[in-house]
This record gives sequence, structure tokens and C-alpha cells, in this order.
Amino acid sequence: MSRWASERSWSLLGICHTHGEGIPAKLSPQDRAHLVRAPGILAVVIGSGGRETNPQQWGWYEFTSGAYHTIGPGERLRRLRLTSDAQAEVWMADRHGCRPMADP
Repeated sequence: MSRWASERSWSLLGICHTHGEGIPAKLSPQDRAHLVRAPGILAVVIGSGGRETNPQQWGWYEFTSGAYHTIGPGERLRRLRLTSDAQAEVWMADRHGCRPMADP
């Protein structure tokens, strides 16, 4: 993912992915080993297959000092501002490459 972005002169500020029903919205050992490993990158995990709408229930992490570290509620409130008017472009990445996510 980071090589793909770099080839396009893009900078990844953060990455987000979902976990299915019954799987905690936390980074798994697999996530920790294979996600983008860039200093300062934000990683967010949304539970319930992406249907969890409460950001307080999401997993928030930052990659620092060679590992992902949890961003707790107090730190998140100090450092991040979530607004309802925020827009993001959603892309999908898999073994076939990266592409814009189709509208549901």
C-alpha cells in the first residue's frame, strides 16, 4: 500500500479497515505485522463490518517507535477532530492492487 501511494506521489495520513461481526475493533497480531509501518500514520479499525457508527467504539492507533500504539479516548480528543462534514475517498486494497471502492 505505501509503495503504491509513493509511486503516485501520495502521502498516507491514515488507514482504516473493518472487522466483521463479533471481532473486536482492535488491531490483530496480523494487522500489526502487515499494515503500513510509517512513523506517525494513523490506523483506525471499525467493528461490525464497518457498520459501527460510534467513533468511541472504534480502535485508534498510531505507528510510533517501530510499533502501533493505542490512542486512548483522552488523547484522541486532544489530537483529532471528527466532524460530520468530513469527506474521505475510500479505496480497496487486496492482492489484485488498489482501486476506488464501488458505491454500496
